[in-house]
Formats: sequence, C-alpha cells, structure tokens
Amino acid sequence: MGNTMKIRSNFSTVIRHAREAKGLQQEALAALLGVSADTVRNWENERSTPTPSIRPKIEEILEISLSSSPQQVVQMGGMRPFASKILFPLNKNRERMLNRVRLRWIEGVLKQVLPNETLITLGLQEQPQAVSNPWQLEVQESNLPAYHLPAATSITQVYDAADGALLVLGEPGAGKTTLLLELTKILLERASDDALHPMPVVFNLSSWAVKRPALADWLMEELVLKYQVPRPLATSWVQEEQILPLLDGLDEVAEAHRAACVQAINAYRQAHGMLPLVVCSRTDEYLSLRIRLQLQSAVVVQPLTSRQVDVYLTAVLSRTSELRKILQHDSVLQEMVSNPLMLTTIAFTYGDQPLSEKLTVGTLAQRRQLILAQYVNRLFQRRSSQKRVTLSRTKHYLAWLARQLLKHNQTEFFLERMQPDWLPDGPARSGYDRLILRLIYSVEIIVTSALFAWVRGGRVNNTIPFGVGAGLFGQLGAGPGNTVFDWMAPGLGGGVEAGGSLGVIFTLVFTVSALLIGGSVFPLSWTSIVRSVKQGVKHMLIATSIIGLLAICVFTIFGGWMHGLLYGSGAGIFAGVVIGLLSAFAGLRETSDVQQHSLRTRLVDGAIIGICGGLGFALVDFLLGITLQSVMIYAFIIGIFTFCAFSFAGASKLIPHLGTIQPAEAISWSWTTTWSDLLRIVLQGGIMVGFVMFVIGVVFGGASGAFYGVAYGSRYGLIFGLITGVIVGVVGILSSFLQQWWSSTLLATTQLLRPNEGIHRSLEHAVIVGLLFCPASGIVIGTACGIAFGALGNLASWPILAAGFAVVFGLYVGFQFAMSNGGIAWIEHYLLRVFLWRLGTIPFNYVDFLDDAVSHVVLRKIGGGYMFAHRLLLDYFASLSDAESTSDNDS
Repeated sequence: MGNTMKIRSNFSTVIRHAREAKGLQQEALAALLGVSADTVRNWENERSTPTPSIRPKIEEILEISLSSSPQQVVQMGGMRPFASKILFPLNKNRERMLNRVRLRWIEGVLKQVLPNETLITLGLQEQPQAVSNPWQLEVQESNLPAYHLPAATSITQVYDAADGALLVLGEPGAGKTTLLLELTKILLERASDDALHPMPVVFNLSSWAVKRPALADWLMEELVLKYQVPRPLATSWVQEEQILPLLDGLDEVAEAHRAACVQAINAYRQAHGMLPLVVCSRTDEYLSLRIRLQLQSAVVVQPLTSRQVDVYLTAVLSRTSELRKILQHDSVLQEMVSNPLMLTTIAFTYGDQPLSEKLTVGTLAQRRQLILAQYVNRLFQRRSSQKRVTLSRTKHYLAWLARQLLKHNQTEFFLERMQPDWLPDGPARSGYDRLILRLIYSVEIIVTSALFAWVRGGRVNNTIPFGVGAGLFGQLGAGPGNTVFDWMAPGLGGGVEAGGSLGVIFTLVFTVSALLIGGSVFPLSWTSIVRSVKQGVKHMLIATSIIGLLAICVFTIFGGWMHGLLYGSGAGIFAGVVIGLLSAFAGLRETSDVQQHSLRTRLVDGAIIGICGGLGFALVDFLLGITLQSVMIYAFIIGIFTFCAFSFAGASKLIPHLGTIQPAEAISWSWTTTWSDLLRIVLQGGIMVGFVMFVIGVVFGGASGAFYGVAYGSRYGLIFGLITGVIVGVVGILSSFLQQWWSSTLLATTQLLRPNEGIHRSLEHAVIVGLLFCPASGIVIGTACGIAFGALGNLASWPILAAGFAVVFGLYVGFQFAMSNGGIAWIEHYLLRVFLWRLGTIPFNYVDFLDDAVSHVVLRKIGGGYMFAHRLLLDYFASLSDAESTSDNDS
C-alpha cells in the first residue's frame, strides 16, 4: 500500500484504482455500498457517476475524500484527499450546460434588470413557519417567531445555512427573482470550480401545470425542451442528482394545481433529500396553501425601510423633487415605495416632474395601476420610433400578448412557438383549421396531378401525337403512344391504357408516402387489413358508380354513345379502383386524432381540392401540347376523382396533426437507430408488398380480363400487381428507413438567437431535406422499377421506364419529405399570423413591433425570444380590458 498512484483525469480511473488498491472486486465493493455490481461497472466505464448521497460511503470504504481540494495526492494506504476538479474534470456536456444557464439567466436576464435596481440592498426575514421541517416536532420550531437577519446577510449565506434547501418568498416586485439569479451566479461559479458540485439550472414552474407529472419527469422534459439536452443525458443527470433545481414562479402555477405542485416538490425531496433545491414564490399565494414545502428554511424579502427609500431617492432625484415632499406625509405612497420595483418605477416615471393629483388619492391598488399606466406612457415617450404604432394600439397588442402568456403558462414568448390555440375559439379557430387542411392538400394534389400528367401523357389519335410521346417517357426517347409499355399497352381497358394505369401507382405512392413520412402506419394486423379492405371495397363501388356515370355523360357528349360507354366505364373503373385503394390504406391509420366533419364541410373540402387537382393536371397537359378537348375531359375526371377521394374516401386523414405547428428547427440522423430497426422495416415492407400485390392483382386482373379476356387479364393482373407491389413496397421501406434515420426537432430556447429563427430554419431544412432525399429516393425507386419492368415484365423499354419513374417519384418523395420536415410548419405559422393580424391582435410586422417594445424597455429580449421587463408589467397589461387598452390618449 506504499506505492504512489498517479491520478488520471477521470473519475472512472480513480475509483477503479482505489478499489483495486483495496483488493476489492466490483461485486464486493457493490455489496459494501449496497448497490448493484452493474452500478459500479457504470461508474468505472464512465457511463454514470455516484450520487451525492452515496459519495460519503465511497469515501469511507475506499479511504479517499471526494470533497476536499488539496493540490496533491498522498499515498493510497491512508486517507487520500483528492481535488474534485482533478477527479472529475469538467466534461464538455457539463461545460455546455453551465454556459447555457449562464448565457440565458445571468447575461440575458440578471444584467438587464431595471436601471439602479442593484443600488438597493434587500432585507431578509427568516420565517420558520413557512416550511415543513421534520425537526419541528422535535424542537418545536413551528412555534419560533419570524426574525430579521442581519442587514449584511446575502442570499448565498442564507442558502448555505439552509444546506441548500431554501424557500424565498416576497411580494410582487420585491426582488425574489433577482435574488435567485444572484444565487445562480454564485452556484455557477462553484460548479465551474468543483466538478462534483451539481449544475444549477433555473426552471419556471408555470409549465409544470400543463401535464402535472412527477417533478423528476418534468425536470427531464424541461432540460430536453428548454435547454436542448439529449433525453438520455437529461434522464441520467436528473437520476444521478447532477442537476440542482432552482424553481421560480410557484405562484405562476394555476391556483387549482398549486397545492399539487407543492406535493410534487415534496415527493421529489423525499427521493432526493441530499440534493439542494430552491423555490421562489409570492408570499400571499404560497401562505394561502394548507400544505407546506419540506425545506430546511424560508426567508421573506422585506419591504424597504424609510431610510433605504430616502437614500435611494437622494441618489437619483434632486432635493426639490415634489415626490420626496409628498412622501413625507402620504402613508399610502410610503407603503407603495417600500417595494423596490415600485420605488424605481415611480422615481423613473415622475422624477422631478409635478405629480398628478390622481396619484395622491385612491386605494393602493388604484394608485399602483395609475402609476404603471403612466410608467408605460413615459417609456414610450422618452424615445422616438419611426416604426411605432399608436400608443393605444401598442397597449392593445401588449395586453393580448400578456393574456396569452398567462393563459398558456409561459413567461417567455418565442414567435415560432405560437400554436393555433392562440386563436379564440369559434369561427376564427375553425376557419384556420379548415383553411390549413384545404391549403396543404391543395398544394399536395396540384403537385401529384401535375407529375401524373407529365408521366402519363396520353395516346396517339390518327396522325396527331398527343399522348405518351409528348410526356416524360417521350422526352426520354420512347416512341409515341403506349409503345413504351409493349404488351401491357392495352391496360385496364375501356380507354384506360397502361399510361393511365399509372394513376394507381401514383395514388398508392401518395398514400404510402403520406402515411409513412407523416407518421407510421405500422404495426399492421390481419384485423386492420380486413377492416381496410372492406372500407376500400365500399368506397370503390361508390366511386365507380358516381364517376362512371359522370364520365359516360362527358365522353358521350364528345364522341357518341358507344364512345361514352367504352371510355366512361373504363374511367369509372379506374377511378373506383384508385379511390378504393386510397381508402383502404387510409383506413390503416388510427384516426382518433382526426376530427370528423359534417357532410357539407367535406363536400366543400372535396370541391376545392378537386378543382386544384384538375387545374394541376390540365396545366401540364396544356404545356405538353395535348388537345384542348382531351385536356378538358381528363382534367374533369381528375377533379371528380379528387372530389370523391376527399369527400367520401377519407383522403384528408392521410396527413396527421394538421393544425399543430411542428417546426423542424434542428435536423439530425442516426445510423445506429436505422440498422437496429432494419429487419423490422423490411418485414413490415414485405407485408405491404404482399397486400398490394394481392389487391392490385385481383382488381387489375378482373378489370382488364373483362375487356381483353381471362388470359390477358390474368397475366396483366399478375405482372402489374407484382410491379406495383414492388414499387409501393420500395417506397414504403425507403420512407420508413429514412424516417428512422432522419429526425427533425425543436431547438432549445437558449439556442434561438434571432426572432422567428425556428420557422426560418424550418424552411431551410425543408429545402435541404427535399434536395437530399429527391435523388436518393429516385435512384432506389428507379432501380427497383427497372428490375421489375425488365426482369418480371420482360419489357424492352425498361431503361426508359426506370429513368422516368426515378425522375417522377424522386421529385415526389423529395417533395413529401420537404413538406413533412418543415414545409407544412412554415405554411401553418404564417397563415396563423395572418389570421391573428386580421383579428387585430398582432401587427403585420410583428418582429419590428416587438423589437420596438424592447427599445422602450417594456419587453426584454432574450436571444430570439421576448419577455416582459417584469412580472408586474405582464400582470398590468393582462389586466387591461380591450376598452382600457385602446382608450388612452396617444400622447
């Protein structure tokens, strides 16, 4: 034991060497500590570190010190004090976390407090009755009276005396949050110097009331959402007590849930009693509760004394100030200025100005409201602003923002995080939801129908080429008409040739892409498949009847009864098959998140989206030089088909969560996740291939056999079913594969540095995703199609078909990924802002308005977000009615 051990720069090495020096196996050390052997292995493999509660036992057994900090290591045989900074070097993750807290709360908030506020030294009073201390029953501490702490006592001294378990109370504007952040600053310095010190992190309790989980779970979620800590790391930090929670705003929790929040904090304290924890709250809101926090100590921030007020006013005002004279005999005003925030507010608002007569009469609450109103007026008067709207409109906009923040339990406002529930319930909200659905699906169907028209082309009529030869396959070198399909050219029959049959593939790809890219359709089961097939058959029969009759009428007008029956029935069968398949696939998605709408609403949706589908198809056909008659006929059929799909067949259920804005602010990928799920993805894709092959084989075989005989139908259905199944399977597997590999998430608010940065990033990432996945998916799909058409269909023109499918489906799948990874969120966000602007609740140039409010010190800018300069200002604006916020003079 006389050997000297050289300490390496990580804890795992130190504890391993200390254990080996003692001659202990990992299992033996675990038994002595009362933990599992896996726990010791995790310590030594740097997967975790011991919690503070177990470290004293480690020190005792291994005869080392993990808390003292001498500058040298002594021999292993005796008590070995190590510097914790040597044992636990500040790893990168910890360093980043400390820096995020420092930038967010110290640089972003503490250093931007109201001018001259730091000139006031706050008094503190200890109040034992405010907390539930387990020693109270032993020493009857509950009977101890409140007592003032010495004037020079700092919040850090109080925290240390309470062993880190502290409750800070005070009136609105008393300086609670400022004290908490001053403590945070000191604790950050300690954590930087001592790698064993837990990381101080400020949390605002207002968001706890949204779901009301266990406090540990809420802390993990806040680390993920607010500080962008990876979930596994956040879980590890909380479980291993490496986070020191500083909980602000207990009073901001909804009154109905405030007692439950205290219970959640107490439950957390019971599980993590050795970990420091600080809570801040307004006094009245906390003391009105029957339950008390189980903390060591509580202090109440004291009102300013008359001498403190006089010293402050002497420093900032002249001796002839009217305010100082009135204070000498106005008891209500004296009580008001005992609050630090109100003192600085009154001094700034009136200073050496004559006081309004209204200020000297009325209750404390009435006079406070008047002062805050004048304070806001003064803030906007002291600086000119060319972009400024009228003062009454400014107050109106700020009042709406304040009410929304309170309604949604928020203290910070990030423009990109607005959701549709910021719209008032009623016509505005329902109008937004309907417009979003119609707009997104209209964009989707325009792109889909345009690509279909491009790849379909048409056929040759006498000497006028206006079909496939004029479309994509013709542009790639195929001959006119359906010659590119060789023996498959006749197609389904009834005028629906092989080129027209591509609509089935388009519909399936559209459906599969929307299901898998927008949200997984799996797991599949025989029950869900049978249910889907029944639903698809029902809608297929309905669509075939409706569209067939309409198509017969249209074709009869242009070509007579025989022409109308032949082509009209074929169009009806084609459209019915496609709608039936779409309905079947849509039925695979659980639709509990899809709101059911009236028939009238669905008919309007279908009409709007149907018109867009017809226009998209017609535009491309017109550009390809196809005859106007053909353009009109097939655009009408596409429009009717789309109308039926969205009115009756449930196509509007394909894209989930429309109306909930999900920005793609950060993008990432993981090969590990992809390879681990590869077998599952392939197996599920195989089920889809089999399902599609069976359905297409039966339906296509029966439809084409009715026109060209059983032999042709059997072969056509088998080959086309196999080809379609392979294509759809490839799209499904590729979509799911890329879904697992690629992920888009929200940034931490601490990383949002510019207003609305999240939405701008979403659009950028949508473009990046589209450009990346377009060629990737095109190559895979084109290769699969080439093999299918060449090897299985024995078509000589398979290279042209492969190239055409690669271009079209590459563009389409890339477009779908772009929409689902930021594109839809970008559209939803700006449409929401248009609705709010039309309602008169926000200005058109919202960022300019918010920045203007920052320049007038009404709002404070924190990175890319905003918050009111003080909670009192937020409460003041939230209390204004619409009439009050627009009734002030714009002076």
